Amino acid sequence: MTRTLLIGVLALGLAACAGESTDAADTGAAEPSVAGSFADAPAIPAGDYVIDTSHSRAEFRVKHLGISTVTGRFDGVEGTLSIGDDLSSLQTNAIIDASTISTGNTDRDGHLKSADFFDVEQFP
Repeated sequence: MTRTLLIGVLALGLAACAGESTDAADTGAAEPSVAGSFADAPAIPAGDYVIDTSHSRAEFRVKHLGISTVTGRFDGVEGTLSIGDDLSSLQTNAIIDASTISTGNTDRDGHLKSADFFDVEQFP
């Protein structure tokens, strides 16, 4: 789950750097571009970037008993991105405050914070 959350945070950071997409009707192109693809993304200048904590969160979806999907988020996200001359040198470091979990159900959130799952008292 940590890997999925880090990938989500990375995608969130890269999405914040992307420009507006255009569709085929506006450009006259035969095929529409795929929003969010690296091929269509503007060049990102090399440097170190800090995740904007006031505008960022990590979200997730989990199948529950095969009949429903639980969605939730962690609002306490902070971290950095370092980009070299190209995206192959991208490095990221993120910290997610597990105590900020929210699924819209207070009882479930309390259970997820317990030692049965995230154990936020021992591993904040």
